[in-house]
Amino acid sequence: MPVGTAGRGPGRLGTTVIDQLLNLMTPQELLDKTELEKAFPIIPEQFPTFDDLLAYRTSIRDLRLLPVKSDLMRAYYHTLDQDLLAWQVLNLLEDDDFKLAKNEYPYVVPEGTDQYIFWIQDNYAPRDIIAWELQKIVIDRGFKLDDLILFERPMKATTLLVKGTFPLVRHMHVWTRSFTSS
Repeated sequence: MPVGTAGRGPGRLGTTVIDQLLNLMTPQELLDKTELEKAFPIIPEQFPTFDDLLAYRTSIRDLRLLPVKSDLMRAYYHTLDQDLLAWQVLNLLEDDDFKLAKNEYPYVVPEGTDQYIFWIQDNYAPRDIIAWELQKIVIDRGFKLDDLILFERPMKATTLLVKGTFPLVRHMHVWTRSFTSS
């Protein structure tokens, strides 16, 4: 799959990878909303494999089907100081505008699913810049676009389940098939 010429700036969006990443990302019109349609939880029994999740990645991208944490992880996560977590994320970002990190507070998803968080320093970063940065990660990490699920919750959402638990720093969820399971 062609990736485009290195050195081209994000203003030149003709590359296959960037176009595909933009299509995989939660649409901006959803990110601009505070109220969205009711979402349904990803239930492990209904999605026992990564391929089962992948079949619904558009519903995940469009925030109609969303993950939940285990009761234990949710209880632990809610004991943490949100301001301290924000400080840790900003410290992780340091001088970087973007950073991919393992999701330290993972959701209940099928085995064989790697969960990452793509942290975004600027809450108003344009989608093409985000896709440009994601492209670098996809290439550097050897992620396959066919095995990529992306979703971002609106930072000001109030709808149950769509509302994120960490609105202090913009971030996108990045799920991939585990390399050990491919």
